[in-house]
Amino acid sequence: MIPLYPIFFTAFCIIAIILVYLRFRDNKMSLMSFLLWAFLLLIILLFALDPSLSNILADIFGITRGLDFIIIISILGLLYLSIKLFFRMENLQQDINKLVRELAIRNEIDLDKDDNKKD
Repeated sequence: MIPLYPIFFTAFCIIAIILVYLRFRDNKMSLMSFLLWAFLLLIILLFALDPSLSNILADIFGITRGLDFIIIISILGLLYLSIKLFFRMENLQQDINKLVRELAIRNEIDLDKDDNKKD
């Protein structure tokens, strides 16, 4: 019987690459992001089509099994994305704080002008 995971991962990767390309084509994604996602999806596709590649890479890094290698790399990737999102969120929070301060100051100035007109 043919295992289903190569078929599933192949279909997933092809659909994901198409979606990533469409986002890039619509200028919703930078070239660097497009290349990164395409590279990652191609790596997943390679591991799905030839699982022995993960064993080879695991041996190079001194890890006993290929699946352990994939899990470790996945955890490191998720940790990197979490840190990157945290920093982006912090920057957005700072930007929002600046905008709120500027709007509050402008609104206060406008209120002072309105009060002077009523007098």
